[in-house]
Amino acid sequence: MDTRLKKYIPKIITFTVLLAIVGTVLFSTVIQQYYFKTFPFIFIIFITVSIIVHSIMLKADKKTPIKFNTAFMLGFIIKLFTYIIYSGIILYFDKTNIKSFIITIMTLYICYTIFNIKQILTDVKSG
Repeated sequence: MDTRLKKYIPKIITFTVLLAIVGTVLFSTVIQQYYFKTFPFIFIIFITVSIIVHSIMLKADKKTPIKFNTAFMLGFIIKLFTYIIYSGIILYFDKTNIKSFIITIMTLYICYTIFNIKQILTDVKSG
C-alpha cells in the first residue's frame, strides 16, 4: 500500500467522524424534524468511495500525467454516479424528508470534494 494512502485513510476517517458529529448534533437538536433514517449510511458510502478513488488516483500519479488526468476524471465520474445511484435507491424506498436527504447529500458531496481535491493535490506534489 502506498504510504500516501496510509496517511490519507486516518485523515478521511477523522474528517468523516467530524462531519458525522456535526450532522448528528444538528439532527438531534436544531433540525430534528428533518432527520432521515439513512443518515448514518451516507458516511459509509462517502468514505468508501473516497478511499477507492483516492487510491486509483495515487496509482495513476506514479505513471504519466495523462494517466493521472484520466484517473482524476474517471474518479469524478465514479463518485458522481455512485452518489446518484445511491440517492435514487434511497429515495425510491424512503420518501420521507426528501429535501433534507438531497440537501445533506449535496452538502457532503461539496465537503468531501473540497477535502479530496486538497488532499490529492498535496499528495501529488509530495509524491
